[in-house]
Amino acid sequence: MSSAKKPDSRQKEAMLPAKPGARMKPIVKARALHKGDTVGIIAPSSTLFESGDIQFTFQWLQKLGLKYKLGKHLFESYSDMAGSDEQRLEDFHLMWADKDVAAIIPIRGGNGAARLLPLLDFELIAAHPKLLIGFSDITALHLAIHQKTGLVTLYGPTARSFYRSNYTYHYFVKAAFSNKPLALIVDPLVSEIW
Repeated sequence: MSSAKKPDSRQKEAMLPAKPGARMKPIVKARALHKGDTVGIIAPSSTLFESGDIQFTFQWLQKLGLKYKLGKHLFESYSDMAGSDEQRLEDFHLMWADKDVAAIIPIRGGNGAARLLPLLDFELIAAHPKLLIGFSDITALHLAIHQKTGLVTLYGPTARSFYRSNYTYHYFVKAAFSNKPLALIVDPLVSEIW
């Protein structure tokens, strides 16, 4: 499906789980978001299938006082993924290297993020600690990044869903705009979701 290069020996080593008894990487926390920050919006997994979602995302980011930068290949489509492996990887690395980008929020999960794991530049990621926020297919990125760099990422809503309910919005803001522990998170009441 993709003409992505085969992983070299360093990349293959990065894909392996930590050996039993191996020392864990020191925990690294990116700084919390602040008003005026820029977030990078990319699509490392499935393609965006509802174009209206992106406009709502922009409006809600602006309400939070955030600016945004879009990945070059955000609107690409390759099978059920948002562009080829190379295109999705390019956007991921460019956003990670961009000193103006404080956090990366994939537009959605779906399918395809795990295909990027053998090609991720963990040295680049470690050199520029920032928040990665997402769930679903993005979980593969969370796990690999934390294991290989020690960076704490944020398992939370994607860019197309953080504003979908008061509950989700409240905890998104609480987690992304502070490095303080969230304390107990309780299940929402049905009335809070709808």
